[in-house]
Amino acid sequence: MKTPKDIDLKLLKKAIDASASSIVIADAGKRDMPLIFINRAFEKITGYRVADVIGKSPRLLHGGDTDQPGVAELRAATTEGHEATVLLRNYRKDGTLFWNELRIAPVRDESGRLTQFIGVGNDVTERMIADGKVRDLTENLELRVTARTNELESANGELETFSYSVSHDLRAPLRAITGFSTMLRTNFGEALPPEATRYLGRIEQNALRMSRLIDGLLELSKMGRAPLERIVVDMTAMASEVAAELCEQTGRTVDIRIGGLPPAACDPILIRQVWQNLIANALKFSAQSARPVVEIRSLNMEGGTAYCVEDNGAGFDMRFADKLFGVFQRLHSQTEFEGTGVGLATVHRIITRHGGRVWAESEPGKGAIFYFTVA
Repeated sequence: MKTPKDIDLKLLKKAIDASASSIVIADAGKRDMPLIFINRAFEKITGYRVADVIGKSPRLLHGGDTDQPGVAELRAATTEGHEATVLLRNYRKDGTLFWNELRIAPVRDESGRLTQFIGVGNDVTERMIADGKVRDLTENLELRVTARTNELESANGELETFSYSVSHDLRAPLRAITGFSTMLRTNFGEALPPEATRYLGRIEQNALRMSRLIDGLLELSKMGRAPLERIVVDMTAMASEVAAELCEQTGRTVDIRIGGLPPAACDPILIRQVWQNLIANALKFSAQSARPVVEIRSLNMEGGTAYCVEDNGAGFDMRFADKLFGVFQRLHSQTEFEGTGVGLATVHRIITRHGGRVWAESEPGKGAIFYFTVA
């Protein structure tokens, strides 16, 4: 007969994933106790995926709502390292509230040092409603929506001011740098020593890069303000057209394979930008492969269709995947692959506005796959 120590880890993980309760493990040795494991029930209940929460503090479920007894009880239990059962108002990824009955238990090593906390949670919202304990739920949510709306309007106003500054205040000195550089090369080019000519070339290259960065930022700001117009889009035709245009622009021969993609109800202008950025990335990062291949396909997932762009290029380390969709976040140096660090941030903003999600899988030297969904 097998003892608990003999149980295969894969079998144990299957059992945990089969649980209807959400199960999480947090690292007790770090300040914010980041999550290091979640099961499928957690994803189903909260809407958060592995890439959204691993390495993040469990406080992201509180949505800033810390004025509740359960949080104080939870803090005391984690500080003192004892078991506890608490009732929490938590928030799903889409902002909706649910009541979480959470049981936490400490894990200690052989020396007695606290190493992890295991949390087992259950969505008890229906029970709370039946018990009449959430009479203020609607009012509370309305207040939160109003507050979030005000924050969003303020943020959009700041973004518009920033965009105006970028398009006017930053472009003026950039035009001066480019103009004087051109004049210097035209009027004194023959008299300049080779080293000075090389420096001048570096100035012009960086000015051009700065101009592209400004264009990227302005494009990113537009993505948040442009109205969303949904129509049924032939995704196969759009992806094929974008891929053909990009190959013609680069002048490279690439084996591009496009499967039958289901149509999607989306904004055609914005989704075209998604295909443009993802396929351009695949072409760029596979450029150094002996035989570049880019595959565009779809797959059925729980809740809908995911569209995929896969390449056999440089790839990246998944430890840094959380940086992919941030502005100016790059996983490769400018000397390896050119870029502004804005393209994937733009993709993320567009897909988020469509109610979908975007993520990636990769290994260094083994290419990358980017996925996105459209709700």
